[in-house]
Amino acid sequence: MKLKEHYSINSRKSIKPFFKLILLFFVCITISHTFARYAYTTSNNGVISIAKWNIEVNGVEINNTTNNLNTSINLLNVADNSTNIDSGDECYFDIILNPKNTEVSISYSIIIDLDESNLPDGTKILKYEKYTNTGELEKFENINGKTVNISEHIALSEEKTALDDISARKYRFYCKLPFPADIDKNQELVVRPKIEVEQYIN
Repeated sequence: MKLKEHYSINSRKSIKPFFKLILLFFVCITISHTFARYAYTTSNNGVISIAKWNIEVNGVEINNTTNNLNTSINLLNVADNSTNIDSGDECYFDIILNPKNTEVSISYSIIIDLDESNLPDGTKILKYEKYTNTGELEKFENINGKTVNISEHIALSEEKTALDDISARKYRFYCKLPFPADIDKNQELVVRPKIEVEQYIN
């Protein structure tokens, strides 16, 4: 073997590990970009957290110590804001989502299905309203059905390290009970929405 050939073979052998290292570096960069800063999934069925994650739904904190989120929400009478409800009454319930101090953008979904409640058959969702802490109000009317499905996301701007109070969202859902309806006055009427929250990657 000539000296030149011997040198060429040794050069290739020494370059191979270098290229493997470069390839590994790019794979790691790609994975970290795909999952952004953190990877989270949380729902009323369970929570997985890898870093700081602080979200409250109706004052109940969703974190890695909360395996089950109780999402039963009392129905209130529009007339007096009480749980004293009779057939034919118009009622409402609120869902307040506050991701303050969460360090990533989030996506959330709220699924309302009145078949998952203890409301009388024939109860319908009339409309709902979405409020933000910036004073914005959006109205969604003429629903007249048993289900509502909402999917939104809250972005964390590059100037901030975590979401704040302005990121909070409040939804108020209005229902109409049928008349006549058999209602047990000793039992509170509740709605059981499904609420899921996860990291939003834009």
